[in-house]
Amino acid sequence: MRLRLIPPALLLAILFVTEGCGPRLDPGTGIEIKGSVTLDGKPITIGQVMAFPFTGIQVSGNAQSTRINADGTYSLGNVPAGFLRIVVKTTPFKGSAMALGKKNANPTKGVGAPTMEGTFIDAPAIYEDPEKTPLNLEAKGRGVITYDIEMKSNAASGDAKK
Repeated sequence: MRLRLIPPALLLAILFVTEGCGPRLDPGTGIEIKGSVTLDGKPITIGQVMAFPFTGIQVSGNAQSTRINADGTYSLGNVPAGFLRIVVKTTPFKGSAMALGKKNANPTKGVGAPTMEGTFIDAPAIYEDPEKTPLNLEAKGRGVITYDIEMKSNAASGDAKK
């Protein structure tokens, strides 16, 4: 019986194709990202924080997300290691918050509906777009990473904390 060897060039091509391009995200690292969310130094107390995988060229994959707490803090659990684009969404909560006088805003009605407490502050649109947000983070290792999101009203790409 004669063994056939795979030519080295073919083996390299197979490895390159299966590995893909760009940084890899490891979904099982169990990293927790937590911190505060502010706009011009004032806490954002109604909204959502999202972390999108980022290849260095484009956003790819599904985002992890969590609500911002009434004290302006957030905590994202089981985030994969790798480069991330951080997004802060407040616009979807605007109507509910404003209709209820900015306090105890309830975006949905019914049994078990989540209640948001706090004062609504509208974040600049640049922070809501995963392709344009200037908020970038490299999640490494395991455990807890503290990442305080410090937004500015007059933000342009590259202006915010990285």
